[in-house]
Amino acid sequence: MPGTAPRLNGRQFLIFSNHFDTAEPAYPVVGRVTEGLDVVEKIGALPTVDNGNGDKVKPETDVVIRTLTVGASANAPAPTEPAPSPSAG
Repeated sequence: MPGTAPRLNGRQFLIFSNHFDTAEPAYPVVGRVTEGLDVVEKIGALPTVDNGNGDKVKPETDVVIRTLTVGASANAPAPTEPAPSPSAG
């Protein structure tokens, strides 16, 4: 991926703390926060600005997560199907 720093793959993930409809998710659910929810809540409390699409959901200042551990759990939620991609047509 051009412009990506070494050792970074340029991927993104979302952590929802509010307003996530599990009945019809627009994103696949791949896990849940089991530790550090206080950090998620602090990030969620930051002032937000327009994300360029009219939604005031982007943190006013950049948030950098320096470490993140992903692990398997027997209690993890079942994965969901991703939303269908829009078709050109």
